[in-house]
Amino acid sequence: QILWHNKQPVFSVDFNAKGELATGGADKEIRLWKVFEGKELCEEGGGEEKRSVSKNTVEYLCSLSGSHSKTVNVVRFSPDGNAIASAGDSGEVVLWRKQDTHKTKGEGTERKKEQGEEEERKKKAAARMEGTSSAPSSWKAVGALRGQADDVQDLAWSPDGTALVTGSIENVAYLWDAGKQRSLARLEGHHHYIQGVAWDP
Repeated sequence: QILWHNKQPVFSVDFNAKGELATGGADKEIRLWKVFEGKELCEEGGGEEKRSVSKNTVEYLCSLSGSHSKTVNVVRFSPDGNAIASAGDSGEVVLWRKQDTHKTKGEGTERKKEQGEEEERKKKAAARMEGTSSAPSSWKAVGALRGQADDVQDLAWSPDGTALVTGSIENVAYLWDAGKQRSLARLEGHHHYIQGVAWDP
């Protein structure tokens, strides 16, 4: 059993191409996980026939917290997997970007890393089922898109990752420039909540 968000509701999930899973929910956090695929041969009945059964394992990576003050309704990876957009009941869309953690920090860094590998593996094993970790996140909040005052229900990245579209319970959708972090257009016409948005590829 995995305590994805300390038993609180999970409202959104999204995968990137690297097998990383992002989840968002009622605890106001985004959590990242790594899903590993495996196969196990199991005997079927008492005969000699066997079938292949997929057995996946999940490893907790980190939490992205502190930027949402209310429930997170939607979380989406950018097409290249190096950015995340998340939104929820507070109205703003938070942009997260993966930081470079491989910069040279002087002599002894590699040795220190090797010495701590075994300890880190033990910590990850203990944290895997609880969704907790002492490791710092390599993801940082780099900005917010503000303009919608109420619950954002869905968002989608453009195929090239340069823009976003969001929909909320204000009956309005917004088109955003992800790089400049500003609104490009306000899309009106709905007479009720916008619960889903998508790009024509």
